[in-house]
Parts: sequence; structure tokens; C-alpha cells
Amino acid sequence: MHLLTGNPKIPCNEEEEGLIILGAPMDWTTSYKPGTRFGPKSIRDAICNLEFFSMIISKPVEDIVLFNDLGDIALPPGDVMESLTRIKKVVKGVREDYSENFIVLGGEHLITLPIVEAISDEIDLIVVIDAHLDQRDQYLGNKYSHATVMRRITEKTRIPIIYVGARAISPEEYQYAEARKDMIKIYMPSDIDRDHGKGLVKLIKGKRIYLSIDMDGIDPGFAPGVSNPEPMGLNPINVIELLRLIHAHGKLVAGDIVEVNPLEDINDITSLLAAKLLVEITTVLRQG
Repeated sequence: MHLLTGNPKIPCNEEEEGLIILGAPMDWTTSYKPGTRFGPKSIRDAICNLEFFSMIISKPVEDIVLFNDLGDIALPPGDVMESLTRIKKVVKGVREDYSENFIVLGGEHLITLPIVEAISDEIDLIVVIDAHLDQRDQYLGNKYSHATVMRRITEKTRIPIIYVGARAISPEEYQYAEARKDMIKIYMPSDIDRDHGKGLVKLIKGKRIYLSIDMDGIDPGFAPGVSNPEPMGLNPINVIELLRLIHAHGKLVAGDIVEVNPLEDINDITSLLAAKLLVEITTVLRQG
């Protein structure tokens, strides 16, 4: 656990028990707008200015939303592979030392790879909110990138993936997803309203789920502070409905919130939305 800086933490949090929070301030492979390394701190600051009320269970949740914030993982700037090694080591250590579930605040989406590797035996299904598939074999010559993270996870863990909100897909990724329909399911934003969640319920029912929320899965009208914005995305209520389905039909094990870029945000609305989602995720995790 010496790889944790212990600082910063949620500044309004005084609990020593509750949902484990880790920060992974990494944006070494960002290809468009850098700045996600500042995401963990921005989400922590934002959550202190919200009421802890859950839309999922429709009541105040001050007694449920408790955080044991362990601080940020110390990551060497620019060293992708060492950073991934450290994230995996810390997550394994957290799993050994604590019985509570956890959420990791990013940082770029590549941080999901070592997290999932560390707890792969606890996961039946990965649910990803994202505008992109991140299923390229390589991007700009790099096999370990925010644009390849889910391809590496698919190869290394063989855990099925459901995408919610995907709408920016390269020809290579489309062909790969078509060939791997046994492992990859895609729900575009328009599919959510059309399906009313019926197909998703069948896929998540009884499954142990890892949830990865890339904030660019949400429309940039609601979440402009991201590194790779893509129009025509989900609205926040779509995300709440997905969490409600997971709460009712699956078992959420752990997750991450990634790609918050405070340098591109407007009036902190993306950080505030991420913080609100953290409250809702905590409700789901702590209510089983």
C-alpha cells in the first residue's frame, strides 16, 4: 500500500469506513485534450457541494453514502506500463485489506485494464458507458492506450462486455465487434429508449458486474469536460435508469468513473455530474 499518496482525499469526508475510493490520475495516452489527471481531485471537490439524495431509491442517503478515501495512486508521469502495474498492485492490495467495495476515479480510460485484471475472478460482466468502443488493436502505434483498453481487456480476461451509449466506432472496431457478438453487445443511445431496458435486463440478470463510466458516453451538452467529446450521447437520466436496472437485477461489484477533464469543463458541471453518479453508484454498491 506504499504506492498510495494518501492525498488528496474527499475534503468534506470524515469517515474511516465505507465505500473505498481510489484516485488514478493518469492521462499519459490522451490523444485529443489532456487534463484527465486532474479528474479525481475535481470529482472529490464537487461531491462536497451536493446533497446525498438518491434518485434510485428516492430518499436521502447520508447514512449509506460513506467514503473511505485512500487517496491517489502514485503514478510515474509518462510511464504507461509502470503506471498500469502500480494500479493493479494497489487494487489487489485493497482487495486483500478491505472488505468494502470500491470505486476508482480517473484519469484516462486505460486505468480500467489493470483494475479489471486485478479482480477478474469476481466479475461475470463488464458494463461500459462510453461513446467509443476502445476496441482498436493499436492506436498511433500503441497497443496500450485509452483507444485500445477494451480490446486488451477482451483478450486478457475473456469477460463479456456490454456497451451503453456507444456511437463513435471505427471500421476496425465495428468488424471486430461483429465477429465477437458472443462477447460484445452494443446499445447505442437510441436503443435505450426503444428497448426500455428489456434486453439489458436479460443480459445483466444475476451477474456480478463491473461498471465503467467514461463521461464522454454522456452527451457533451451535459458533460462538456471530457477529452474526447462526441455529440448525440446519453442523457444523465439514461444513466440513472441503467443503475436502477443493475440495482434491481444484477450485483454491482466495483467500478470506475473516468475521462473527467476539468480543463475543458464549464462551471464544473461535468465534475458535479460525475460526483452525483458516484453518490448513486455508492447507493447501489452499499445496498447490494
